[in-house]
Amino acid sequence: MSEGKWTVFAPTNEAFKKLGDVLDAVLADVDLLKNVLLFHAVDKILFAADLECTHTITMVNGDRSRTVCMGDNVYQKGGSNPRSDMPKIIDADVGACNGVIHAIDE
Repeated sequence: MSEGKWTVFAPTNEAFKKLGDVLDAVLADVDLLKNVLLFHAVDKILFAADLECTHTITMVNGDRSRTVCMGDNVYQKGGSNPRSDMPKIIDADVGACNGVIHAIDE
């Protein structure tokens, strides 16, 4: 992993609340938690303008995530996200000291 700049697709507090008991199970399993966290990060800076519709990006855990555009909305879809329930980027290009954050609603 890079010690440089990062992009993080960060779920909102409301997104975590939707998980209910699933969140407790993830938090109890260190390997699963690590995989989930690393699936939400890219080891380089990707601004919203860098996310191309229908293209995939490789996340830090090695899995790929597809950028999906529908109307004015942009989603960053993982393999386990059904097309009817994709994480929408609701706040993009939030600056951080070591990269950029895109807030997602799922």
